[in-house]
Amino acid sequence: MLIQCTKKLLDKLNVKPGAHHSGEDALFSWHANVVTVNRRNAVVLMNDKNRYVIVLYGLRAKDFNKLDELIFDAIQKTFQEEGIKEDVIKHGICK
Repeated sequence: MLIQCTKKLLDKLNVKPGAHHSGEDALFSWHANVVTVNRRNAVVLMNDKNRYVIVLYGLRAKDFNKLDELIFDAIQKTFQEEGIKEDVIKHGICK
């Protein structure tokens, strides 16, 4: 799975940008940004293939320490709710 973060989110996470991997399946390739809505942090994820959006709202500072887990869980739960087969989900997330 490939999560491409905006500079704003990278700065919030104190992470340096890494190399771009072009071999990822587009269904498991996402862009992520952090925004403030009603004085609360929200991470907005957008799928590169179909522009599907997932929003993680109300994140606190401690949540950013485990943001990768929160993102993977949110994507997995969303795909399950959308009826995507479990083997497809596991294959894409575990890459």
